[in-house]
Amino acid sequence: MQDIATLARVSRPAVSQWRKRTTVRGEAMPFPAVVERVDGVERFDQADVVDWLRRTGRGNNQAEQALDAAAFTAPDETHFDDVVTLLALYALSGADFVSMSHGELVETARAADPDDEVLLREVRRLTVSAGVLGYIDDLVGASFGPADALARLESSRVGRTLGLRDLTGDAIDVMRTVVGAARTHVGGDGVPLVPAGDPLLALSVAEPDTSLVVHAGDAAARDLKRRALVLGVDVDSVAYGPTVTVSSLVGLSGREALDGLDDVMLDLAPGSVAVVLGPARELTDHLAGPLHTRRLQTLGVGNLVAALRLPRGLWREAHRQCLGAWVCLGGANAAEVATVDLAADGQSEDLAADIAAALEDCSGYDGLSGSRRAYRYVRSRELQRIRTSATLVPRGTSAPRLLTDDPSHHTDRVHAATLVTSASLPPFDVPVGLSPGRFRLQRYSFHELCERGLIRVYSGSRFNTDHHDPAGTVPVLPDRTLTFDPFDAAQLYPKARRTDPGDIVFLEKPTPQAWIDTHGGSLVASPAKLLRIGPDAAFGPHLLATAVNTLAEPGSEWQTWSIPNLNDDDAHHLETVLAQVDAYRREAEAKVRAAHNLATALIDGVAAGAVTLDTADTTSGIEVTTHTA
Repeated sequence: MQDIATLARVSRPAVSQWRKRTTVRGEAMPFPAVVERVDGVERFDQADVVDWLRRTGRGNNQAEQALDAAAFTAPDETHFDDVVTLLALYALSGADFVSMSHGELVETARAADPDDEVLLREVRRLTVSAGVLGYIDDLVGASFGPADALARLESSRVGRTLGLRDLTGDAIDVMRTVVGAARTHVGGDGVPLVPAGDPLLALSVAEPDTSLVVHAGDAAARDLKRRALVLGVDVDSVAYGPTVTVSSLVGLSGREALDGLDDVMLDLAPGSVAVVLGPARELTDHLAGPLHTRRLQTLGVGNLVAALRLPRGLWREAHRQCLGAWVCLGGANAAEVATVDLAADGQSEDLAADIAAALEDCSGYDGLSGSRRAYRYVRSRELQRIRTSATLVPRGTSAPRLLTDDPSHHTDRVHAATLVTSASLPPFDVPVGLSPGRFRLQRYSFHELCERGLIRVYSGSRFNTDHHDPAGTVPVLPDRTLTFDPFDAAQLYPKARRTDPGDIVFLEKPTPQAWIDTHGGSLVASPAKLLRIGPDAAFGPHLLATAVNTLAEPGSEWQTWSIPNLNDDDAHHLETVLAQVDAYRREAEAKVRAAHNLATALIDGVAAGAVTLDTADTTSGIEVTTHTA
């Protein structure tokens, strides 16, 4: 069923729906019958499937289905490594295998690989049937070359038997962008790649004009050479000049990942670049204890130039785990690190330019202010600050934004809003004027504010509804459906944190919401959290709460929410006006609720015959309702 979905270029559930619907365009066309079951998996006849797809018009590649089907029809005795070996032999010789004996295969391999550098010994050990050889010829015939044949093999039943859950295409695209920027900095297209850790990452990001440096000659190295041969990537045993090392630590955790990171940093030659992909927990997130000390030792080398925190879902093995990437330059001795949280920014069009600029700054920066390029995505952080905070890339980190809009645009928005608010209710106006503006708009994420000690976030607690006291004076936020007697609250929940006046209670899901507790003394029910502003913060609770309620994206995490960096005067004035806006909003919401109740009462009263609106005004401007008997 999965092969049929891949063949038709649709999702797997779509094929299940096709199977249930036996009528197509008013004609009975039942789904092909199952011919056998192997380990509980249903098998179908290739000719039946292709004919059914043709007659029904199903799928998104009608003109190619008959040819593509050959790539998914592999005999049961087919082994993935054997097919890769023969694809490499095809890439070298271009021979057809279906009519070859084992001896002829060996002779073809000897002619193509006389020094046994890639595949001769593997071909000698092959025991493949004529059906497998025919399948390989069909696979090659259905593909646009050996590289496409390998991609089709990996997506077929033969590839799925390996059970590999590797990186997604989006992850490969990001890494290819970063590696491309590194190669451009080192010297351009002729710069070779050196694989480290899992070598398949280097092979995945290599372009056809890229050479791969493989020093070893063991079985794993030979397998890498064969894959590179199929993909059209040159393989060298020695690198001349600076290189770009591509290391994958995905799947490792704790000290193993940090040890691998340290090995790459120490082996990096001056002028060479290393791109390391691994778990975000070890590469970018907050660490404590021995792991933090271990990462500090690696940072002490001074080769780290840029650190990226990638979004979730890029590793199929653990789709909820975030990945991180380091870009290191040999001999950089960098005092600053370019950091960015791509999970918060969500864009990467100009990421290559930022990475190239960070590398250029570290290799040619003379220490004079103003000689650096402005970044679009990344933000420079002092290495000393990173050491003290124990977090390399705070969540939500992004570059300062350039203000490109006309300042009058913002005043127009304010005037447009105040025209609406002053049309009804007590007038509420905000006088504003044109400001000189700022060249860059700096924003700080909530995670960064926590790192700087400006805010603290505490988790809520769970409460038993049986302890509810209707006469209690201790409310439970944010719903206020529970109230406790103060003595019961202190005795039953001694560890539950109480709010202070001005604290913020917020929820992340389903939609970010925040409330200000002006009185304090309340309890906070999980999953809500308590946010407390530090004494050194220039901003107030209304700015934070308004930012959550109006700017936070649904589904986002609180660490990525952000507020602008304002001076003390602007923050004070904005806090005052936002407090007035909040009071106005509460009054307007009360009037909306009253209008809703009025409409409901009128409908119910007229329907019951208790109220009539057929009456005259008693006083100009005042309408009355008449109660009927």
